[in-house]
Amino acid sequence: MNAWLQRLISEEQNTADPNGNHPVTKAELQVEIGSLREELRAEIRASEERLVRVLEDRLVRTFVNIVAQSQAEILAQTQEYVRDAQTELLRGFGAFQTSQSVQFRRLKADLSNVDASADQRLTAVEQRLLEIEKRPPPLPQPKPPAAN
Repeated sequence: MNAWLQRLISEEQNTADPNGNHPVTKAELQVEIGSLREELRAEIRASEERLVRVLEDRLVRTFVNIVAQSQAEILAQTQEYVRDAQTELLRGFGAFQTSQSVQFRRLKADLSNVDASADQRLTAVEQRLLEIEKRPPPLPQPKPPAAN
């Protein structure tokens, strides 16, 4: 657009008319209008390209932010689900461990009773054996006379 103005200014300076007016033909006017249109189209295209680049950059940044937020939310939810699952597993194992502990204590008590009972019975047998061993051996019995 500056080129057109410069041409007009230079043409005005070169004219002998003190008011700066000189006759222009229709063809010259159409050429000038055509060149102005081309310059205007070029400026519009350049503006459109700049606008497209700016919008693409903003769109990419927005998309990246949305993806990052979504990933963060998914990660947070996944961590929460994992923690909940761990809690449920620990509760389940805790209940199982409690019942197993009760059964083990009962079994240990039963075994202890069996051991005590076996010890008492063995002690009783040992005492009886000791009493038998303490007894003097029986005297031999005389043989009855033979009957003739």
